[in-house]
Amino acid sequence: GFPRGNPSDLKGGTVTANRALALAILSGSDRNPTRRETVILNAAAILYVAGRAKTLKQGIRKAAQSLESKSAFRVLKALIEITNGA
Repeated sequence: GFPRGNPSDLKGGTVTANRALALAILSGSDRNPTRRETVILNAAAILYVAGRAKTLKQGIRKAAQSLESKSAFRVLKALIEITNGA
């Protein structure tokens, strides 16, 4: 399981600050465990519900691997590029 994190680490801010934080988490420059593990758990749940992971545990492994490999960051950057070009 995940260790208990500090809820104040999850406090949001302005749209600009939240965008920067999301990019920092996905790029690996923000390694805050509470934020990183929250992203992993949320992504794992999505993978499980979407049928891309057979179990939540497998979803956690896939999500963590996507963060570590920066695959999630590359996909987000591509999406940003596509939608800003539209």
